[in-house]
Amino acid sequence: MTKGCTQNHYRVEMRPENGGVRRTITCWRADSNGRLVEFPPEELRHIENLYPAGKANLLGNEHQFTGNFTPQTPQDVGGSGDFTHITTPMGEVFSYNERFRGSTDIEKQFELRRKCVNLCLDLLIGWFESEIGDDPNFPSLRKYIDQTLRHDCINLIHLFAKQADILTYLAGGNSKNAEIKIQFVRFLRECNYLSDKDIQSISLEEGPDSIQALSIARRHVLTQLKLNDQPELPKSLLFLKDQNSITLSFKKYYYHSPIAQKIFAAQWKSLIDIAEQVLTDSGDFNSRSQLNKKENLIQGRDDSNPRLEFNALPSEDAYVWIVGAAIGAQLFETPELLVQFDCDTAPHYTNGEWNAAEKRVYWKNTIIGRHPIVNYAVWSVPNSAFQTERFGKVVLAGKELSNYSYWHAQLSTEERNQWDSELALLSPASAHANLTQNLKLIRINPETKLQEDNASKSRAALLEGLEGLKPPLTLLKFINSPKNSP
Repeated sequence: MTKGCTQNHYRVEMRPENGGVRRTITCWRADSNGRLVEFPPEELRHIENLYPAGKANLLGNEHQFTGNFTPQTPQDVGGSGDFTHITTPMGEVFSYNERFRGSTDIEKQFELRRKCVNLCLDLLIGWFESEIGDDPNFPSLRKYIDQTLRHDCINLIHLFAKQADILTYLAGGNSKNAEIKIQFVRFLRECNYLSDKDIQSISLEEGPDSIQALSIARRHVLTQLKLNDQPELPKSLLFLKDQNSITLSFKKYYYHSPIAQKIFAAQWKSLIDIAEQVLTDSGDFNSRSQLNKKENLIQGRDDSNPRLEFNALPSEDAYVWIVGAAIGAQLFETPELLVQFDCDTAPHYTNGEWNAAEKRVYWKNTIIGRHPIVNYAVWSVPNSAFQTERFGKVVLAGKELSNYSYWHAQLSTEERNQWDSELALLSPASAHANLTQNLKLIRINPETKLQEDNASKSRAALLEGLEGLKPPLTLLKFINSPKNSP
């Protein structure tokens, strides 16, 4: 988190209770120094409405909510999730999976980014037109930006779609950022934006600096205007002399040019509408609130400063947002999320960290807005008393018990009762061979071949646990063979 920024924090604690999940969420907002600030009121009301028991205030600006849910988890942080609890005579299986934030409508996100890229390039064309539109070679430059550069920019947002936003290219530190930088340099090279000379003077660790980037951009403009043989920058292009000249020229165009106002007005509302849909889908209430504020700024309204007036339709804040949204930043906040789930046994399937001493799974994430965070865990608890009474020991646990329980849950009530009553008659008191044979002979009346195949697999899992061995393929074939059916 950069200096001066504020950030939401969420701690979600869960445990199984009464066939569902007991969930407590604690949320707060802090600045870069860790000082608590006001949590966004709209989001607070949204969370409070999901928890009928209401809230308990902690430390003033820290808020806590608790409730019981089944099977779906509440959309408190934003997203969607499920918790299932299956009980069988052999034991129980618990399954949890949840998406936090992000958006499942990937195409809508790409549509937003494409529109932002297109608006940026339309404004870029308009800017050059306002400065050098009378140049006889301007049509060549317009075509280059409108077709070649636009095509490459769209490809670039697809290239980095699964990465952190491309702004991390400008950040240093970890290997992921380094990889993004190298990919970006490779992209520029392969699309002919970098020459042989450029590639020899650009650091792979840092990428092109601002002076190099300006020099490269200026060279491509000169080439399209057929002025690349000029020893000095022509007078008509002095607005590209340095960063300060560029800023002054672009701001003059952006704030006061009818061209910019027309381009902006035609596309801004569409961007806002799509961004609203993406943020609503992700559950990012605070970013949505900030988006609405930006929309007000565009229309010349600012409740915090009623005397503020704009000379033109667009605002600088809006342009920063558009550029950021085009490259995957600015649209979302990046809150911190800690999730924990109490489990009686270690999960056999999870992407969290298991703490054996606490009997708890932890997930710790920073939510990168457009990328969903998905947490999951599956664990099972054998009914040791039942299994020992029927088999002399625990024969199904972990993944095998989970698979058995899923199959068991698919049976009709009649089929399930038939299977369980037959299973309850088994006893280790008889000879081991008879126990094994009796297990093989248990049958239900399957409605489909698939149900019988799944029943055979469940018998095989029980036999595997009984024998303490991996069932050979011949055993599965034996159980499935018609001649061995009673």
